[in-house]
Amino acid sequence: MRQTLDPDMFAHCHASESPLIRIGDKWTGRIIRCLESRPRRFSELQIPLRGITPKVLTETLRAMERDGLVERTA
Repeated sequence: MRQTLDPDMFAHCHASESPLIRIGDKWTGRIIRCLESRPRRFSELQIPLRGITPKVLTETLRAMERDGLVERTA
């Protein structure tokens, strides 16, 4: 059975209060956290990353792929 991501996994995080993993930008560390257990679909990543737009998520994933942090498949 597929384990879904918790929609509130980042609800307690506030960037101004506690620095999270700082790799590149605001979203990279959070995306890595979402992907640590297994590959995820684009739509699955949008659930816990509520504040990210589809455009920014796409750009961040492409940058992460370019840097060798993730591998995207169709």
